[in-house]
Amino acid sequence: MNSSLPEPLRGRLSRGEWIRTAHRGAPKVAPGNTLRSILAALAFGVDLVEIDVHRTPDGRLVLWHDDHITSGLHRYAVDEVEFSTLHAAVKKSLGEELIDLPQAIQAVAGKAGLMVDLKADMLAGPIMDCAHAATDTPMVVCGDYRDALREIRASGRSIGTSLTLDRSYRLRDGTLVPEQFDTDAVTIAYQIAEGELIARCHELGIAVLAWTVDDLPLMRRLLAADVDGLTSNRADLFASVDEPPRS
Repeated sequence: MNSSLPEPLRGRLSRGEWIRTAHRGAPKVAPGNTLRSILAALAFGVDLVEIDVHRTPDGRLVLWHDDHITSGLHRYAVDEVEFSTLHAAVKKSLGEELIDLPQAIQAVAGKAGLMVDLKADMLAGPIMDCAHAATDTPMVVCGDYRDALREIRASGRSIGTSLTLDRSYRLRDGTLVPEQFDTDAVTIAYQIAEGELIARCHELGIAVLAWTVDDLPLMRRLLAADVDGLTSNRADLFASVDEPPRS
């Protein structure tokens, strides 16, 4: 398909290949969004490692999914507490280091790209600043903060954008209108990755990346339905997707 995603992702799609994305790294091996989880995912030869990003008051783009970090009796709002306190809380609760986006970029550099899932608004500028020096790390920014996605896409930087659509999208917006997506891809809940929507996205040059798919037969069905990529907690299954099913 004629995708606007950055290389080497665009090249994979043009060759009829698909994009393999490790959801929060390899969360079956180590807690998601940690360095150990990212490194474990790289061992499976993925194309992208998906990470969740917030910004702390002292300007660190930290990898964490939820709005809060809980450690013992304490609950810290990620966007209200400085990095050092959050780092100590994660170390105490998980026994892991809290890392930031530059560290994630360094971890995957030359081996895979990053899919950066926006967990807050107003992150376009800081993310583009981090990406400026990451010349050997392809990056796709996803989420439903449309202004941030538009800002990144309008910047002309070689950063892909993907609008995230969950299962409630039809209920919220009535119908899916790909002409209004205004992104290079859609990261879409697999339950609504339907043939007509996929075909229309492809006509517009929009890649369709389905999440979160942890079952091998389902992976094969979605690829047969012409999705362009899969996001999974089970990156170890990717190597088996293109193999013929055992009878």
